[in-house]
Amino acid sequence: MESGLITVTHADADGVLSLATLMMVMGDRMRVYFSHPNGLLSTLKRIESEKLYIFDIAGSKESIIEAARSGEVLWIDHHIWEPQIRPENVSFCIDSSAKSACSLVSRYFNITAFEKIADEIDTNTVTSSEADKVRKIIGHFKGMKDSNKHFLHFAKKLAERGLEALEDYREEIIAYEDELRSFEELVKRYSRVKQVNGIKIAVVRTPRRIPVYVAYNVLTRHDEAPFDIIIVTSRMSDRVELRTHTGYDVLRIARIFGGGGHRVASGARADVEDVLTAISFLK
Repeated sequence: MESGLITVTHADADGVLSLATLMMVMGDRMRVYFSHPNGLLSTLKRIESEKLYIFDIAGSKESIIEAARSGEVLWIDHHIWEPQIRPENVSFCIDSSAKSACSLVSRYFNITAFEKIADEIDTNTVTSSEADKVRKIIGHFKGMKDSNKHFLHFAKKLAERGLEALEDYREEIIAYEDELRSFEELVKRYSRVKQVNGIKIAVVRTPRRIPVYVAYNVLTRHDEAPFDIIIVTSRMSDRVELRTHTGYDVLRIARIFGGGGHRVASGARADVEDVLTAISFLK
């Protein structure tokens, strides 16, 4: 068993900000793994530590068993799920009413840090310049092969210097703004509208991965908006992301395919046509 602390956090803005918040409390002397819902189990199979923290990723019975091989485990998340088992050494802090995992990390460690920014980004209600910058910085790094290295460095800078660290990333922000324009054009070019069971659906299947929030925002300006269900995927992925303009419960669709998330923002490994077929059987 490895000594010290290992932190597993989601490879997105909320996960990075959760990590930065933790580092403000405990310093940055820890091993960090960035993961995602489909990869969490394989990540945990490689880990056995005296202390393990998991942020912003929903678990399963299997992943909880793997996590419990470590000594002291803290699991903080805001997705909708209920632990199927509760080992004595695993403490759960799960609140699906929270707008972000970062807000729960801040609450748990009694510190005010980046929770408002994380809330804005994770609910796609970005209004502050700071949240806009963080989302662009994370978006820029996400497209890189060594994205995890950049995420870690960014979290350390935020923990050390706070939001002043954002000024170090002007070039990355400008570069991402150029990428954004190309993403928006892809959404316009590769979106199609379908009606299934009286449900208005927009399907966006692009040649390369794009940020889901970009598709959501572009589609709000579509002539046929609002859409009950938005399905976003790429030719490079076997995963679909599900969103809604109208409050439709997309989580129940994701769960058909073993996915999860939130009521209005979910994802799963599935083919678009299979998702459309599943929707046709919903009542």
